[in-house]
Amino acid sequence: MAQPSATTPLTTFTYFPRLAIELRQMIWKLTLQPRVVELEFGNIGFEDQDSLDSSFESYGGENDEDDRVELNSRKGFYTTTRNPIVMEVSRDSRNAVLHLYPKCFGSLWYPKCTRFNMAIDTLYIGSGLCKVVPLFFGILSKEERHGIQYLAFNRHDFDCNCLDLENILSGPGFLKRLKHVIEHMKSLREVLMVEPIECWFDTEIQGFGQWIVHSDPSFSNEISLHDTIPGIFDWLEWNLPNSTEFTKDWKVNQRVVLGWRNNIKFVLFPDNLEVLEKAQAISVAKPARLDDVRGNYYDSLISRMTTSLRVLGDRILTPH
Repeated sequence: MAQPSATTPLTTFTYFPRLAIELRQMIWKLTLQPRVVELEFGNIGFEDQDSLDSSFESYGGENDEDDRVELNSRKGFYTTTRNPIVMEVSRDSRNAVLHLYPKCFGSLWYPKCTRFNMAIDTLYIGSGLCKVVPLFFGILSKEERHGIQYLAFNRHDFDCNCLDLENILSGPGFLKRLKHVIEHMKSLREVLMVEPIECWFDTEIQGFGQWIVHSDPSFSNEISLHDTIPGIFDWLEWNLPNSTEFTKDWKVNQRVVLGWRNNIKFVLFPDNLEVLEKAQAISVAKPARLDDVRGNYYDSLISRMTTSLRVLGDRILTPH
């Protein structure tokens, strides 16, 4: 049998288990990639809902139960972001990196449920957490407060005038306290303000027809962050905002990034055939790196989701 040449790429490496454990652990650690860990808050279900009426704390209307936050939660703060793949390969790989991902963000009341790498992961506090932001920062341990290096917020939470939120994130008292917290996070290197891409398609785009946004349940709901607008939307000539007015006096590096959930799909109902042909000819560019220093690469959006320009039959559907 012919021996493989020196330039032939290996498909297996049977000698790996024979390597010294120190070398194997070093290799496993080199596989780690930064994650965007989105926190959520809630319960895991109770049998007797009537007994919980007194456990609701409402930040919205007094009669709107859908707008209330259940503080008597068994689950507390958690995430659905997947743990690093290396933790699922083998016992050897898991043991090599487990100490880098301690369970975080709990208290005497709420259990610690989220594995988080302070050195490379980004903690994303999205809109689903906006009503319990004071509670979250209030339960952070000293190690967590001084360990987090990358923090992200949904930028729309700061300029929202929704009546149900009662300006909880944009009020002067809240911003003053939040600034105080940020300035006391000693290791914090950067705050990212996330611009969710689905927010751009709420209304008709003049001259381009109606974009419809929907989610595909076959894909995960995890969010990825990007420095530039993907090539599929270059023709719309949009630009990310340069800053966030409400946090411009924070003494920390800030920038606005694009947030795109893996399960988001777009359907275009164009105004005319010329626009449709132009849209179909779009080349999809690989998204930019989020951070050169961290080497935070993301896979191509199209390899993880379906972006469809849909025409039903031979008819072109126009917006109503």
